[in-house]
Amino acid sequence: MGFTEMLSGIKRFWPLAAAIIAIPLLVLSVYLFSNGSFFSGGPTREERAATILSQEIIDLTGRTNKMIASVNLSDLRGDSAQARSLIEEAHKNNNEAFQRAVLLAKELENWTKAIPEISSPAGQRSAYDLVALESALIGEFISYTGDLNRFLNALSAAVATNNFSDRSLVEQNLAAVNQRISAINRISEEFARKAAF
Repeated sequence: MGFTEMLSGIKRFWPLAAAIIAIPLLVLSVYLFSNGSFFSGGPTREERAATILSQEIIDLTGRTNKMIASVNLSDLRGDSAQARSLIEEAHKNNNEAFQRAVLLAKELENWTKAIPEISSPAGQRSAYDLVALESALIGEFISYTGDLNRFLNALSAAVATNNFSDRSLVEQNLAAVNQRISAINRISEEFARKAAF
C-alpha cells in the first residue's frame, strides 16, 4: 500500500470551529455604530434594523460553526449520515446568513442617505468613512458565505467518499475560508480604530 492509499483511509479532524468562529463578523462595527448614533435623537430606524440583522447573522453563523464542529465529531465516529445531515443544516444557516447580509447592505444604503442630516462636517466625514468600512465588511462577509458553501460542498463529498482527494479539497477550501476571515478581521480592526473617535 502506497502513502496516498494509506492517507485516503485516514479521517482527519479539521480545526474548523476554531478558525471559523474567529470571525468577528459585523458585531463590533454595527454595535459601535448603532449604540453611538451619529444622528440626533438616538439610533435611527435604519440603525436599529441593522443591529437586528447583524445579531441574526451572528446567531446563524454561530449555529453554523457549531454544526461544522459536530460534523467533525460525527465523521470521526464514522456516522456519515449524521455528518451529512449537519452539513445540510449548516448550508441552510449559511444561506440565511447570506440573505441577512444582503438586507444589511440595503440598510447601509439607507444610512448613507441619512448622513447629510448630520450637522457637523467632521461627523459627516466620520460617518462616511465608517459606512465605507461597513460596506467592505459586508462585502467580505457575503464572499465568506460563498467560500463557506464551497467548503461545505467539499466537506459533504469527503464525508460521503472518504477519498483522499476529496479530503484534500476540504483543506483547500478551508484555507480560502480562513483567508476571508483574516480579511474580515483586518477590516473590523480598522473600523474599531476609526469608530473610537
